[in-house]
Parts: sequence; structure tokens; C-alpha cells
Amino acid sequence: MTHYLVRKQGIPVLARSRPDAAAPWPCTLFARYSDTQAQASLYIRFSIPVYGFSQDQTFTLIYDADNLVPGVNSIKPATTSLPQDQLDQLGRSGNPQLRVLALTVKQPCSIRCPHSTGSLGPKNGYEVPFHQLRKIAQATEIDVLLDYNWVHTVNRALLDKVLERPEELAGLVENGKYTKQHKRVDWTVFGPVDQEDPPPYASASQKRSRQTATSSLPKYPSPKRILLDAAIFPGSPTEKATTTTQSPSPRPPSSHVLATPDIQEAVNKAVALYLPIALKMHLERLLDDAVEYAYDLRNQADGEFEDVIADHKIDIAGIKDDGIDEMNRVVNDKLSELKEQAQDIVDDAVEKMQDGALEAYDSIDGKLIAMLDEHDAYLRRQRERSGRWHTLHARGQRSVSLPL
Repeated sequence: MTHYLVRKQGIPVLARSRPDAAAPWPCTLFARYSDTQAQASLYIRFSIPVYGFSQDQTFTLIYDADNLVPGVNSIKPATTSLPQDQLDQLGRSGNPQLRVLALTVKQPCSIRCPHSTGSLGPKNGYEVPFHQLRKIAQATEIDVLLDYNWVHTVNRALLDKVLERPEELAGLVENGKYTKQHKRVDWTVFGPVDQEDPPPYASASQKRSRQTATSSLPKYPSPKRILLDAAIFPGSPTEKATTTTQSPSPRPPSSHVLATPDIQEAVNKAVALYLPIALKMHLERLLDDAVEYAYDLRNQADGEFEDVIADHKIDIAGIKDDGIDEMNRVVNDKLSELKEQAQDIVDDAVEKMQDGALEAYDSIDGKLIAMLDEHDAYLRRQRERSGRWHTLHARGQRSVSLPL
């Protein structure tokens, strides 16, 4: 059976490379343990804008149990003080119990990243988090700051086992949709942080061949490119200006007046061509943003719902414990009261029995004394009778023995 040592959707944490003095970076921690297969793995997931992708991409650093160095991993109280906003982000509820999950691995961790043909680099403006991610992926010593309240009491012993005796476990076998959508690589998939910008357009003063212009066209060309592309507008002034002939032709009179309608017509054509494309791009962008926002709201709602359920479970458990304690108190009080009443009844019964016994003793004692007195009088009479008989018998014997 597979246990989630923290909640299934992961918990918010701050992670960094231990030798690095930079501030820790926000990410999400997952932890899974299989007692039937003796497997366990810890996962740290980052979400960063990547060059070549329209949406943020997730990178999952995998710390398998068999890659942990035995005897040096721990989870201990944190000595770092955080601003209140970061505490609110990390904390589950109530008073956060900050702990530092210290991991030491034998070799840099494996990574689950999106499929790509080459190395991956950040978008402009996101070089810092990308550089931080790369350093954490390369590191063999990692510190993760978390709220220990996220780890349920029944799972803390399992987490301690993973940290203290990783040599008894193997890495968890991965499966599922996320595994299929992301390939497993190492940190070398990250390209240099200072990614070069896309090549700029050629100068307006330099002539470009039609093949160069066509090969460098983006998916949705810009308005400037549409206006200047002679392939789209074969009759435009640009193509006329760049067309070569065997002999120069004389300049027509009033060129400015004659060219104005051509320019206006080119502008109208460009606008008519670009407007549907721009509208489509804008709508697609709005749709992507709406879908991503809805997905984030759904994930947030799921997390909040699970948190509410977990809080309700904790509240119900507390109410149950309080009810049991109250019931035990009432039962104990009632039992004590019944014991006192029973003791009073027993005392009364014993007292009555003692009184009855004394009365019976007095009655029996009187009767026995009367019987003894009566028996004593009888014996006395018998002794007197016996004495008289012996006297008479003795006199008779003496009278018989006298001579006649």
C-alpha cells in the first residue's frame, strides 16, 4: 500500500542548496512511501516560465530513498525566522511548527521536465529562479523548510524511517499521466542562464532575399513585417524600390501624389489581413489565460476543500475525544455516587445485622444460662439423692455384718 506522507497535492515549502547562501526558493514537496514494496521517494516541484513554452512548466526533482546517504538525513526544528507573509504561505493553520528537512544524496537527483529537443532555458526576466533551480538540481546537500503540521502524526514515524534507514528502501516506481508527459533526465538538461535573445531583424537599410524573409517569419507575423514583405504585397512600394532592372527608368512626375493611394491601399490590405490574425491571437491568448486561471482556481479550490475536510476531521476527532472524556467523567461521577450509596446500604445492613446478632446473642445467652441453671439444679438434686442412697446402703451393710 502506498502512503502519502504529506497531502496528495503536495505542501508549500522553501528549498535551497545547503552550501548556497541565497534565500530559499518556494516550491512544492511530495512524499510517498510503499510498505508492501519497501520503496520511498521525495519530490520537490518547481514551476518556472521556460523559453519556447507559452505556459509555465513544472520541474520535479526526484530524491529516491536508495540515493539518500544513510545516517546524515534529518528533520529538526528550524532556527530561521521568516516574514509573516512567508509564514502564512508555509503554515497549515494555527501555530506553524517550522522544521528543516536536511537531505544528503549520493549523486545529483533525477529530474522530470517537459519534453524538448535541446537544453532548456528561462524566459527573459526569470533568470534568477532558473539559476536557483539549476543549483538545487546540481546539489548533493539540500535543505527544505516546511511546516511540520502538514505531516500527519501517523506518518511521522514513516518519514523518520525514510530519513534514518534509507538503505532498507528503494526508489518508488513512477507511473501515471505526469510521468508520461515529462521525461526523466539529469541537471545537464538546463542550458546556460544567460540565454541569447532571438536574432534581431535585419536593418532597414540592408536588403534581404525573399528566402531569408520567408524562413524567419514567425507563426503570426508582426504588422511591420506584413507591410514590408514584398511576397504578400507584390505591388507595394517596397518591392518597387528593391526590384532591379537592366536600365534605370525615369522617375515619374508627382511620385508623392501617385504613391499615396498605393500606400493607403497597402495599409488597408495589411490591416484587413492582420486584423483577423491579431483578433485570433488575442482570443487564443485570452482563452489560454482563462483556462489557466480556471485550472489554478480548480486546484486552489481542491486544496482548500481538502484543507477544510482535514480541519473538519481534526475538529470531529477533537469533539469525539472531548465527548469521550465528558462521558467518562459522567460515568466516573455516577460510579462514585453509586459506590457511596452501595457503601451506605452495606453499612446499614451490617449495622442491622450486628444489632440482630447482639439481640440473638442476648436471647440465646439468657436461655443458655437458664438451661444451665436448671441443669445445675437437676444435677444438685441427683447428687443429693445419690448421697442419701450411699448412706442408706452403707448402714444396711453394717447392720448385716453384726452378730446375732
